[in-house]
Amino acid sequence: MKNRIETKKKYSEALRISDVLKDRLKINRHFDLDKTLSFILDDIHEKFGFEGITIFLLNKEKTALKSYKYLVAENVISQEAIDELVEMELDFNSPDGGVAAYVIHKNVHVYAKEIDPNLLDTPQMKRIYELTQIKSNLLMPLEIYGEVLGMIAFPGYTKKVDLSDEEVLKLKD
Repeated sequence: MKNRIETKKKYSEALRISDVLKDRLKINRHFDLDKTLSFILDDIHEKFGFEGITIFLLNKEKTALKSYKYLVAENVISQEAIDELVEMELDFNSPDGGVAAYVIHKNVHVYAKEIDPNLLDTPQMKRIYELTQIKSNLLMPLEIYGEVLGMIAFPGYTKKVDLSDEEVLKLKD
């Protein structure tokens, strides 16, 4: 009899947990990443002046970054440029891996208040500049559960984004 009561209690608790999980899965299933990123872009554009958000993820071999999401404020760069940028892979395991390699390998952010095209160190970065005429960029590692899985970029395409150290830290958090 005692075992039967314990079994019923465990069964009831399992049903309760199952219901909670189902409710949470329903909420997560309706999560809209594009809408969320668009809201974030509007916010950081208004507060800081950034004109885009790009999420880069490492490929399975962890040899290159591939654009996962590329969101740009309206009328900042052409759709043709965006299409080319989305297809581009950033190699970062070669000796000339550039700033993307530094952000990933060191797990640090890099803020370039003013981009000097003469200092761009990889063919990919030079091509990105040709396509966008990017003026500023904030690059941050995308870390989940202690593992760097990619990088997120906040570019300023039409004007320099001038941030204080405190503002950079605020965005980082």
